[in-house]
Amino acid sequence: MLIRLRQALVVLLALLAVAVPAGILLLGRVDLGGFAAARASAALGREVRLASLRVTPGRWIGLQLEGGWLGNIDGGTAPAMAELGRLEAEVDLLSLLRGPVVVRRLSVDGLQVLLERAPGRRPNWRFGPAAPAERPEAPADRAWLPTLLETRVSHSELVFRTTGGKLLRSRIEAGQLTATGAEAPLRLEAAASYNGMALTLEATLGSIAALRQAGHPFPTDLHFKAGETRLDFSGGMTAPLDVDGAAGRLALRAPDPAAILAIAGTRAEWDASLELAGPFERRGDRWEWRDATGLLDGIPLTAALLRLVEGGGAGRMPSPPTSGWNGPTSTRCWGRSGRGVAATPTSRCSSTRRPTRRSRRSSPSAPWPMPGCAPPTCGWRSRCSPGGSRWTSWR
Repeated sequence: MLIRLRQALVVLLALLAVAVPAGILLLGRVDLGGFAAARASAALGREVRLASLRVTPGRWIGLQLEGGWLGNIDGGTAPAMAELGRLEAEVDLLSLLRGPVVVRRLSVDGLQVLLERAPGRRPNWRFGPAAPAERPEAPADRAWLPTLLETRVSHSELVFRTTGGKLLRSRIEAGQLTATGAEAPLRLEAAASYNGMALTLEATLGSIAALRQAGHPFPTDLHFKAGETRLDFSGGMTAPLDVDGAAGRLALRAPDPAAILAIAGTRAEWDASLELAGPFERRGDRWEWRDATGLLDGIPLTAALLRLVEGGGAGRMPSPPTSGWNGPTSTRCWGRSGRGVAATPTSRCSSTRRPTRRSRRSSPSAPWPMPGCAPPTCGWRSRCSPGGSRWTSWR
């Protein structure tokens, strides 16, 4: 009996010795797309489709995915929240057992993502049942985030739909995110565009280990450049995956405002240079730039408060007086992508008729660059001093 049992074990081990390597070799040829899509759909609570998913075994497991599709939230404006052309990755086998996952190389091509809020202001980037409205939402758990050592993204686009229906398009033609380890700072570089305006992005960010610490400000140092226009932010974000909870210093330098106006989605004929810097915060739908100082066409400028509320809708500026005036004003300024509140409710402005000798033009129907002052009437020279600053415009 023992002899037969021993013989059976020998045969079984021999079969395993042949079958396991054969299975490993064949695994790379098996398409796991359908199996993985079903598991992902059950986990996320939305439909997931994968045209193809293949796994190559080894110390570093290879993944090749093509034709990814993720359904949108109920009430969304499009069927898909995300579509993916191709993804390739190399994952540390041992990290899958002990965690967190380590990804040595990640390549993404043709990713299209739509971010929006469904009725009830529920964001489509949140999965699972909505949290009760009366319970304050705790910081999202980010301990699961993988360590990304080299990430490359190409021909991809992120579209954010505001609650007012405006589409803000960010496209990456070629970008890379690199780090030497989980404790090392992340370095981001990208050739991109925003609302059709080409720009470059360079950033030094906190480490992956810092990113996993939910509720703590994530160090963020961003530098955008479009032509001669620069926008720099230095500070932190408490919700970096949502690009929210930002607090730091924002600086804008626009010798030629064409780029910044195109990014803002306006065609205002405004050719004055602008430099502005000051404390900046973003909390949910509200963006605030406080106590910003700088120069408007070489003239000192101070803005006590510039506020943008997403989804405020378009509006118009109050009509200016048709004769010279000098007195306290309190105006509400409107923009094409949101609503701004007057920077200084006690601005003093004066207008006097004066022939123009310069070709500067400002469109009365376009958003005016200085909150707190109504735009001048055609043929008028206007000087405003909101909060001690001065600016001059001609038409």
